[in-house]
Amino acid sequence: MKTILKPLTAVLAALCLALTADAQVTKEQEAGIRKMMRLTGMIQLMEQINDQMVATLKQDAPAGVPEGFWSRVREKRMNREQVVGQMIPVYAKYFSVEDLKAINAFYESPAGQHLVTNLPLAMQENMKIGQAWGQKVSQEILDDLQFELRRKQNPDSITVPGNGK
Repeated sequence: MKTILKPLTAVLAALCLALTADAQVTKEQEAGIRKMMRLTGMIQLMEQINDQMVATLKQDAPAGVPEGFWSRVREKRMNREQVVGQMIPVYAKYFSVEDLKAINAFYESPAGQHLVTNLPLAMQENMKIGQAWGQKVSQEILDDLQFELRRKQNPDSITVPGNGK
């Protein structure tokens, strides 16, 4: 029994060490991730989302809530550092220090800054294109479905284009 437990214990210990190693984030990695989040505009976006959340909560709140309450909510409940702290290990799992150096070098470049500035605008325009396309395709599918249902209900009275029937 002891001969079986020793190798099993060694395997479990190695697995635990491997899992713990994955969870470790080096200071250099954390700094690179924070820099990436800043350069890509993610930090600014988090602040904008928090501002929008507070504005929505204010609208839905009863009248007379003092402004100081919203400031305290923003500081205590919507501290972006809490979220960033949870995100860092996730990014660390996927990006090495070398990856982060290359990513940050790109985002510091004129092309990277151009991307950060203009990608949201392009995405906004493309979202409109995607919505229009989705509406068009949805309508076409509904039309096809209606045709299919009519055909099943009365197959002899439906003329199918190009089918002669």
